This record gives sequence, structure tokens and C-alpha cells, in this order.
Amino acid sequence: MSPYRSPLAAAISSGPSSPDHIRAMAIAAWRSRGVVLVNVDQLTDDWERQMLTNLANRIYGQRGGEKIQHPARLQEAQTRRGAK
Repeated sequence: MSPYRSPLAAAISSGPSSPDHIRAMAIAAWRSRGVVLVNVDQLTDDWERQMLTNLANRIYGQRGGEKIQHPARLQEAQTRRGAK
């Protein structure tokens, strides 16, 4: 049942339901429109992550005005702070 009460409610998507669905949408976007969807938090190579972040910042602007730090780097920073 849709949370929206409208004759158009059936046409409203509830969004992707799983990581596999999101991946399938990303593949379709690339193949049909040339649009690349990348979750930078899933990139493990520092250079690739920074390159894509810089490109996205230049094209779309900063994400919410906050500095985003990769989870692995955040954990390393927290470990260093705790070691001091």
C-alpha cells in the first residue's frame, strides 16, 4: 500500500529496494545515457576516490557543505587520536 493518497500514487516509485537494484539502475544509466553513478565510499583507491570527488565538486558543488571522509580514513584518524 502506498503512503500517498492520490489517483497518481500507483505511478510513484518507492525507490530502489536493494543494492542489486541500484547496481542494475547504474548499469542501465551508463549503457543507455552515458551517465556514470559511483558511490565514492566504495572506492578503495585513494587517488580514484579523490579524483572523482574533485570532479563531482567541480560539476555539482560540495556535498552539503561538509567535508566527507572515507570510512577507512576516518577509522585511521580515530585510531591515531586514541594512540596519542
